Amino acid sequence: MQIIGRLNSKLKKGSFERNSLIMSFGAFCRVFVGLLLYPIITRLFSKEEFGEFSLYLAIISLLA
Repeated sequence: MQIIGRLNSKLKKGSFERNSLIMSFGAFCRVFVGLLLYPIITRLFSKEEFGEFSLYLAIISLLA
C-alpha cells in the first residue's frame, strides 16, 4: 500500500501522467479479462461462429 500512497503523492489529480496511467491500466485489464475468458468462449462456440464474431467485431471497431 505504500507504493500506491507514493504514486498518489507524485501524480496530481488531473495530471496527464495520472490520466495516462489510468487509461493504460484499463487497457491492461481489458486484455487480461479477455485472455481469461478465451478458453471458455472457444468451448461455447464453434470455430466458424467465433470467426464470424471476430470479423464483425473488427468491422465495428473500425467504424467506431
